[in-house]
Amino acid sequence: MWSRPASLQSALLLVALALAADAAPVEFAPSLLFGDNMVLSESVTRSARIFGFAAAQTVVTLADSNAHHAKARYSATADASGKWTIALAPYVVEPGDANNFTLTLTNGGAKKTAANAAYGTVLLCSGQSNMELNLLPIYNTTTIIAAANHPNIRLFTVNRNGSKTEARQLQPKVSVGPAHVGTVWTPVTPATIPTFSAICYLTALHYAQRVPGGMKKVYGLVSSNIGSTDVQSWMSQTTRAKALKTCWRSQDGKPAIALPPSASHAPAGFFGSGELFNAMIYPMIGNLWSGILWDQGENNGECCSSLLLAALHCCPC
Repeated sequence: MWSRPASLQSALLLVALALAADAAPVEFAPSLLFGDNMVLSESVTRSARIFGFAAAQTVVTLADSNAHHAKARYSATADASGKWTIALAPYVVEPGDANNFTLTLTNGGAKKTAANAAYGTVLLCSGQSNMELNLLPIYNTTTIIAAANHPNIRLFTVNRNGSKTEARQLQPKVSVGPAHVGTVWTPVTPATIPTFSAICYLTALHYAQRVPGGMKKVYGLVSSNIGSTDVQSWMSQTTRAKALKTCWRSQDGKPAIALPPSASHAPAGFFGSGELFNAMIYPMIGNLWSGILWDQGENNGECCSSLLLAALHCCPC
């Protein structure tokens, strides 16, 4: 009887293992923005969105205990790449509304839950050192930190990370002690606020204190920034191509054909063109933002005015 040579059997085994790996189901993984204490953007006309990945062509169902949605159930089917998005009905919190509810996602036998979710104002705070600067070195910091007991202001810090390609998911950041905020929604307390972006927090606090009823509303603050980074690190490939036509020039004054090398002092590997966009912005595209705060000026300062709009266009509301 003929038998396969050992080398052929090994080759067939490798092929079978490769095919099995390719066919492995995609793990059910909502965006890291989905979780306890999460904040969804309220809007009269625009839909807050919940998104993530699952096995292609499988159904993801959302159960929403918010009374406004009458315990509605939403569903979406993952596309060929595994991406799914659920758009909620537009909603604005009215006086007297119970703005505290639970969201439950199911995909087959898998279940993910976000408790104490709320609607409110959601800000993305990005850029370099001025946006990264925390409360510790600023004026009157002791008083500001001591007064920071605001459970309706919730913090989310994106992990510092770069990627050569567009990442599906934010890189998780584990909290280390009570004074360190990770990639989970964390209410503001004197223990959690000191290391968070000062501009991001104080802007939201200033707004809340000056709008009638503002301190009773909910605010979600997402901090995604790294100091001493060049603006091209935060731009998508499409936006960088547009920026070449609007800002950079070669030595002879003609439009540049390539981005200049980075002069950043950020950690190695974080400042290649588009790498911060790929890892720290792209995984959140699809989220509905109430507003975006951007601070970029130390590096590329001469181009800031024209690149600011271009950079923000990479992350549509």
